[in-house]
Amino acid sequence: MIRLEGFRRLMDESGLEAFLVTKPENRTYLSGFTGTSGWLLITPGAALLLTDFRYYEQAGAQAPEFEVVRHSPGGLTAAFGELISKLGARAFGFEKEHLRYSEFEALSALPGLRAVPADPLAERLRAAKDPAEVVKIRRAIQIAEDAWREIHPLIRPGTNEAKIAVELECQMRRLGAQGTSFEII
Repeated sequence: MIRLEGFRRLMDESGLEAFLVTKPENRTYLSGFTGTSGWLLITPGAALLLTDFRYYEQAGAQAPEFEVVRHSPGGLTAAFGELISKLGARAFGFEKEHLRYSEFEALSALPGLRAVPADPLAERLRAAKDPAEVVKIRRAIQIAEDAWREIHPLIRPGTNEAKIAVELECQMRRLGAQGTSFEII
């Protein structure tokens, strides 16, 4: 709830009556939803998570602060248009660095609605870490250090870099990591 309140405060400061979140990392940060398909529509009085049938139950479990709206396949833009008009918004902000051009075109074509490119509001919130995030970061560091200690003896002249990368990722996962933050090089 604190993240959603903080996001709404930034929306208000930016003069935005509605906001569309499309970047997966921002969607997860604000809602808790980890599925691979979905948009958030946030207004001062509503928090909606639009997703398809594959993620409907998962979204409900992971994003309790959001009303989950199931859209038909390929109908994300249409569902967004219907919902935002029901909410009475005439304009919406969007993540100008993350919305695909084809999606922007489709959303801009919605009648009576204006799309407003916005600064990275979620990223501003994400820059300051709360205590729970600090705990997770410390745990990730510990996992990385422990994994490094395990695979370090494997590194020697003639060893294949790809093999080391696989071993490092496997060891991190054995120690509790969900995955890597970036490709291991």
